[in-house]
Amino acid sequence: MQRGAAPLFAGVAATLLTLAPAAAASAAGYQGLTRSAVLQVLGAASEVGASGEHLGLAGKIVTVPDGYGGTLTAVPVVRFPTADGYGQYVLFWHDKTFLGSDRLAQLPSLGDESVSVGITGSGTGYVTVQFAQYRKTDPMVAPSLPPEQVTYRWNGHRLVASQAVSAATGNGLAMTLPAGDTGQLTRAMVDAVLAQATENGSGMHLALDGKIVSVSDGHGGTLTAVPVVRSPTADGYGQYVLFWDNTAFLGSDRLAKLPDLGEESAQIAIVSSGPNSITLRFPRYKKTDPMYAPSLPSADVAYHWTGFALAASRPVPLKSGVGLAMRLVAPAK
Repeated sequence: MQRGAAPLFAGVAATLLTLAPAAAASAAGYQGLTRSAVLQVLGAASEVGASGEHLGLAGKIVTVPDGYGGTLTAVPVVRFPTADGYGQYVLFWHDKTFLGSDRLAQLPSLGDESVSVGITGSGTGYVTVQFAQYRKTDPMVAPSLPPEQVTYRWNGHRLVASQAVSAATGNGLAMTLPAGDTGQLTRAMVDAVLAQATENGSGMHLALDGKIVSVSDGHGGTLTAVPVVRSPTADGYGQYVLFWDNTAFLGSDRLAKLPDLGEESAQIAIVSSGPNSITLRFPRYKKTDPMYAPSLPSADVAYHWTGFALAASRPVPLKSGVGLAMRLVAPAK
């Protein structure tokens, strides 16, 4: 493969996002990925055109407990077959969910591939990746700049990096992958998820509670917000907003408490939307306020799709729920 080329890989991201491993590996007793499941996904990546390249393992799979009851897995990969061993990434999974590559800011395109990477350290909730760094005049076999280390960790609801990967780690190589699931969310898909959510013991489930809002996610797909309420209900309270990217269910406005939706909200509203952003307004209650009369100033929270995860501009205010709680069974993926 010539340097500077930008091959396209088709079909891999959708497969990655929907992977359901047949067996479970463990890190400190937590459920994770199996090697065979990872290999199945990598083999599903195919370069558009006649080259037949896909992705292959480029080293040891590292799985660590994420610190929140699950696992974080880092998988070093390389385009394959390859004559020079370059064109490398580290791909990340949280439990069974594909999160993206070491080029977090450039997803769903993986952006510039690296010419030499290595996973050099790991601990509870984090892995560290070392990148070779090149001057523009360096040959691929001889990076002359000091290596760069970037630490990735799971913060409870998404993957974050200690710093951006330097442009000097790629030596001009590029490999672009398409966005993953770009299918259209239908009302039937939403209803299927709502029907699977039930309150423990009571038989309550979730029902639509307003207009479904969809916007461009900024990465070639759509971000959708669905206002819902527990049903049947006598008072109309017990509300959430659930989010989808394309047809992938992302969770609720209580991002940090997934898969348990945690405290439900009262009188929330979708107040604005635009490219890659949906804003919710939460009423805020004093302890003595009745549910129908919140007396504190409301708070707005904007949600956007980063390319691999749903992010919020701020946490949901603790005083937005008036003490209501509804523990839900997580919808099947």
